Amino acid sequence: MHVHLEATQIPVECPDTTAVLLDTGDAHLLLVASYEPRDGAGKAEKEEAIRERIENITEARRRAGEEVRGAVNILICADWNRYHPLWGGPEVLQQRERIKEGEQIVSFMHQMGLQSLLAVGTPTWEHATLDQRSTIDLVLGSEGIQDKLITCGIHEIDHRSDHKAIAMKMRSAQSDNLQRKGKRLYYDAD
Repeated sequence: MHVHLEATQIPVECPDTTAVLLDTGDAHLLLVASYEPRDGAGKAEKEEAIRERIENITEARRRAGEEVRGAVNILICADWNRYHPLWGGPEVLQQRERIKEGEQIVSFMHQMGLQSLLAVGTPTWEHATLDQRSTIDLVLGSEGIQDKLITCGIHEIDHRSDHKAIAMKMRSAQSDNLQRKGKRLYYDAD
């Protein structure tokens, strides 16, 4: 996040989800971070948990729109532990019992006009000792985000976690202005 951005917390009724409204100078962006633990709950409980998160994010976007009295782009970074070929690629098709886990998320993406910003099949999780990897962390963005996206992928530094850090870079009016202004380096002058 850039130091010159104005940020406002948007309340979310979920302890594992947070939302911040950013004024990027040329648009408003709702940045959401969400986690859904895989804690041994049954299938029905897991489906209810993801439904609640989706409802909370939908409500946060509505509140953000009221706050700015206009359109709000949305960027969601989520560890929802769900599989679907839309983000996991064809490898997911080999796990028939897990294919439908992401159906609620896919419906949510369609309703909100979201796209996955990571390349399909990008492994975001790797087992420390076994040869296992999957795409369970999502970066979803609305059309306004997609238009400004420069890069979105696995961070170049390995942070020694089973989940890979994701790096993302976007264009904004403020970053464009800062690049144009430049900075004078008087200490390099003779």
